[in-house]
Amino acid sequence: MNDSIFDNEFYVKSSHKEKAICLLNSDELQKIYFSATKNLDLMVSIEIKGDNFFTHSSSYPPNAWFVVIKADTIINDIERLVSWFNLCKITLDRLIEIGEAEDITPEIQ
Repeated sequence: MNDSIFDNEFYVKSSHKEKAICLLNSDELQKIYFSATKNLDLMVSIEIKGDNFFTHSSSYPPNAWFVVIKADTIINDIERLVSWFNLCKITLDRLIEIGEAEDITPEIQ
């Protein structure tokens, strides 16, 4: 990402390198990612999935985006979980900001 501190802490994999760089080129977003993953002795995966992830389910609206956080253990720390919800919100806000997602209210049944 051209930020050596962020680059040393996070492994980023994307089939759209330019879009990933644009998404993560945000001090606020990077700060949230650091906060959500600090002091962890476990593997955490943060994935951003487009609407094609849920193609087998008609209950999600078209063009929906999802932030999926996975850990290799059960997380009971409420503050950690709140920070992960924050991370999801900030990531989705950033996708809207860079024009990759729309700010709509999904009508999920």
